[in-house]
Amino acid sequence: VMVLNHAIDTRLKGGGVYISFNRHIGDPNGWSEPRMILDRAQVQNLTRGGSAQPNSLENGWYPEIIGTGKGESDKLCGQTGRLFVAGMSRMEITFVKPGQK
Repeated sequence: VMVLNHAIDTRLKGGGVYISFNRHIGDPNGWSEPRMILDRAQVQNLTRGGSAQPNSLENGWYPEIIGTGKGESDKLCGQTGRLFVAGMSRMEITFVKPGQK
């Protein structure tokens, strides 16, 4: 899984946070098309009151997922992890296999 911010202009204005999946990390062509998980307004709402640099807060730079289980980190996450945007986490993210609810 990869989460990323999408810049929408040359001033790096953020357009939202996206997620992409790859079943085989060694396959550079295996990444799914990125899908938006947070739009610009949601990013700004989630980062309101944060202490990061204003540009990071406004644009949602550096989204990451950090696992919450024993031994999990930013490199390994189980089914549920914390979603951080600009160093702040106010959301969890839960992964399910296709076809499951």
